[in-house]
Amino acid sequence: MNTDIPPFIGREPGKKQWTAAFFRAQMRGAWRRIWFRWPGRNLALQAARVEILTRKKSSEGYKKNVWYKCSACDKMGKPIHTKKQTAELKEWKAFNKDRTKLGMPLLEYPATLPLKVAVDHREPLVPTDGSVLSWDQYLFRLFCGPDELQVLCSECHKLKTRTENTERRLNVKARSSPK
Repeated sequence: MNTDIPPFIGREPGKKQWTAAFFRAQMRGAWRRIWFRWPGRNLALQAARVEILTRKKSSEGYKKNVWYKCSACDKMGKPIHTKKQTAELKEWKAFNKDRTKLGMPLLEYPATLPLKVAVDHREPLVPTDGSVLSWDQYLFRLFCGPDELQVLCSECHKLKTRTENTERRLNVKARSSPK
């Protein structure tokens, strides 16, 4: 990506000068927030949508529960957690952190919590080969069609992201090392 920033950016009187990295981070963050409303992302979520009928607790009848299927492992999840579920997940993570410090095995993910799902680009947004994208290339890769996106559960998304980041780090290191 171009490391130059416009000369007038970040030169307000009495404020610290923006660095190129800070400028890139601000731009990427703003585009990501816009991407959450991108129609292609919403169509990818709709394609993974599964409606399940469940019996109502208080009265007779059924209600529709909307879930999303992970394209890698076929587990079901939700795009967001309720406040109560978020608190339960935070408690579970803190408990497992304490168990890790003591050398004890981790507890399973709580069955009462739905996995969280994320819409992911099939091809990594930032190339793993260590090449640098222009702003135009980055935007065209970010705002792609639903066929280039997939819905992954939090576990699969974490694994895919970790693999891509490791590969990217190794390739960048290999490119920068003298031959």
